[in-house]
Amino acid sequence: MRRPGELDKRPAPPLSFPAVPRLALTKTDALLALMALIWGVNIIVLKSAFAVFQPMALNALRFSVASVALLLIAHAMGHKIPSKEYWPRIVILGVLGNTVYQLGFIEGLARTRAGNAALFMATNPVFTAVLAH
Repeated sequence: MRRPGELDKRPAPPLSFPAVPRLALTKTDALLALMALIWGVNIIVLKSAFAVFQPMALNALRFSVASVALLLIAHAMGHKIPSKEYWPRIVILGVLGNTVYQLGFIEGLARTRAGNAALFMATNPVFTAVLAH
């Protein structure tokens, strides 16, 4: 028995923490990391390519290669061409979501440094959130 004011000299019981599940990377995690890497390197590669190509010529080449690649992927996955009733919407969304964006991106990148462009593009989620409300 302890006397008042006397310290307990027994060792403290070991701390027990709940088991933390081990984080395992999935295929989706790896693909998302690859996408972030490609997106991050994209600005540097494009800025370097401006030494060889004019900005719009480079963008035309990028669009052509991407279009063929996406058509091949869609075909390999068994996707069918959408019915003609959807084509006007697809064209409008394609022009606004890809063409206008890419024209602004390429022209902006041609007029500034790669670091400035990367910093500005990193703020896209903030602008999206502000404009959504």
